[in-house]
Amino acid sequence: MVIIRLARGGTKKRPFFHVVVTNSRSSRDGRFIERLGFYNPIAVGGEVKLQFNKERVDYWLSNGAKVSDKVSYLINNFAKIVSSTVKDTDETVEKKTNSKSIAENSNTEKEVTESAE
Repeated sequence: MVIIRLARGGTKKRPFFHVVVTNSRSSRDGRFIERLGFYNPIAVGGEVKLQFNKERVDYWLSNGAKVSDKVSYLINNFAKIVSSTVKDTDETVEKKTNSKSIAENSNTEKEVTESAE
């Protein structure tokens, strides 16, 4: 039986997964038929969190491939996951700018108090 599932890559404490089509008897990280994309659960900043070839996923599903629970979740929530990555990036940029402006304000306040003395 052919199944679409995640194959783990990356290093210790830094997971990275490839979305692959494989024989169900193959080991998790072993031999695969085709690599469809990737999932990076710890993506931050401008990194891409999820990417896969939707046309090839549809092709394999039409040929009777089964989908693992996690891959099914990723496919169904693709737009939500990708947009949350963009939102996280925007929030990170805002936090950095806010922290810089706070630091600049505190520096100018110190300068004003020093010049007043």
